[in-house]
Amino acid sequence: MVIQGTIMAGFATPPALTALNMLPGATTGYLEPSDPFEAGAGAGAQNPQPPVLTSAGGVLIDTFADDFYGRVHLVRSRIIVGGETIDDLMSDWTRVLDLGNITEAQTFDFLVTNFVRTASRNITATGITNPEGLTLTPTAFPYVLNPWDDQLFTLTVALTGPPEIDAQLSWDLTGGQSDLLFDILGDRTVIWPFRPQNGFVEELRYKTDVLESRSGIEQRVSMWVSPRVVYGMEFMVSGPERTSLINRMFGWPALYAVPLWHQAQRTTAALSIGGASISVNSAAVDFRDFGDSKLGILWRAYNDFEVITILSRTDATLTLERPLEQNHAIGTFVIPLRFAYLGDELQAPRYRVGPQRFQTEWHSVDGMPQARLAAATKLETTIYQTKRVFLGFNYVNGTLSEEFVQGKDRVDSDGGGFIMFGNRLAPDNRTTKTFVVRTLAEKWALLALLHELQGRRSSFYLPTFGADLELTLPLSSVSSGMRARLTDYDRFVDGQSPRRDVIVFRKSTSTPIIRRIIASSDIGGGEEDFTVDSNWGADVALSDIERVSFLTLCRFDSDVLTIEHEQSQADARLEVPIREVIE
Repeated sequence: MVIQGTIMAGFATPPALTALNMLPGATTGYLEPSDPFEAGAGAGAQNPQPPVLTSAGGVLIDTFADDFYGRVHLVRSRIIVGGETIDDLMSDWTRVLDLGNITEAQTFDFLVTNFVRTASRNITATGITNPEGLTLTPTAFPYVLNPWDDQLFTLTVALTGPPEIDAQLSWDLTGGQSDLLFDILGDRTVIWPFRPQNGFVEELRYKTDVLESRSGIEQRVSMWVSPRVVYGMEFMVSGPERTSLINRMFGWPALYAVPLWHQAQRTTAALSIGGASISVNSAAVDFRDFGDSKLGILWRAYNDFEVITILSRTDATLTLERPLEQNHAIGTFVIPLRFAYLGDELQAPRYRVGPQRFQTEWHSVDGMPQARLAAATKLETTIYQTKRVFLGFNYVNGTLSEEFVQGKDRVDSDGGGFIMFGNRLAPDNRTTKTFVVRTLAEKWALLALLHELQGRRSSFYLPTFGADLELTLPLSSVSSGMRARLTDYDRFVDGQSPRRDVIVFRKSTSTPIIRRIIASSDIGGGEEDFTVDSNWGADVALSDIERVSFLTLCRFDSDVLTIEHEQSQADARLEVPIREVIE
């Protein structure tokens, strides 16, 4: 049989002829390109030319259907929210399940299905590498899979076992097909359900590379996008609670789920088994509905609690991935959980009788909720010259430390005389700023501010908190002038950074006026005049002025910021060293 046709460029096998390859002894042919009409002796004569046939071997190319229906497949089924079952076909390159951090036993279903249309296949055995804490059932073999038959297997992942899960499931098959393989990854997380003593610390550890010139001008580069977060907690426990605490340290260094007690909330209504949501204030609390850290705990006692997984959150409601399995009374604690490693050392002094004191340090692996903090209101600040201005009080207990450092080079001689050369354009002024917050909203705003500044990376404006200039004339809304008692500003500073801006605090309003000094002069009589960059915009009487301070450009002088949480969950205090910088 001869079929006449044309092979199209770009095809290794003519698509229209593949069916012929299924016939034994079939051959394919094609026409050599030729003009069926050729000019003859006379004008307009047409002479048909015979076709030239050439034989070529054909190859049958398997289609997707041929591959799919010629083998045994692994299908993984898992129950999700609402009781809906989803079947995922596992292809050769996606046979991996990352459990993340698990806080409770979990089960997963695997369906092995024979898609070979004309032959049976047998499952002769199953296997698990690193099987501790993993069980795959059933275990009786062999299983005969006729065409279109399937067999359900259930994997149980228990909390008992090594901290890291790195296992591979295998199904041995007959019929020449390679074994089915499936990788299981994850981490077992141990709940740390003990309530700490009031007054623990939260450290935000940033990393900044500061490059400083001899003149004091800096270039700062943040090395980490998010800080390392470390919690310091102290526990006083005795009896079975003490024993339970010590037992949970077996397998250390395990990954623990630690409640953030400084953000603990209480339920305002009773919760019932099967409930799918919790009404709770989460506007300024770090409940998360993303990543591995979307966990919380309903806590009544160290041995009476329930772990919840958060599907979504609003400022007033937590929606859960799984229904509640316990009843919870009004006033039950609702607390965010964070994954953390216990520090290298744990101090645990013991008394002769009574409780034992455990001092712990927790290194969180979850980082900060960057998107929420970036969008949050920043604590007691405004914007000036594209930078933050701290407007809140500087809380002082006793005296406020302040020092002035002038870097100098000293050229000495053997005769006792020497010369000193100053390097900096201005003294290196160092002081301390103390933040005190009293509400959860203020605490969240403080975290948002710290997240924006990133430790030593970003500069900001800070009042000196002193009455630096004593005005002798009121300020006029249509004037840019200011007269004050003589301070020799014109002689020594004269508008240099970091003391070229002033902030006027008024008694009648909480909104200060900020201006930049562009000129100054000693007018005699113990007074000096200043000119600022724009009119004051308001008439300010001398009696309405609380103080006039310099507004200095500063940065944090430490990448480790330690927040001390007080007796109340809402109260917190942060004391951080400050250093003036030069623009």
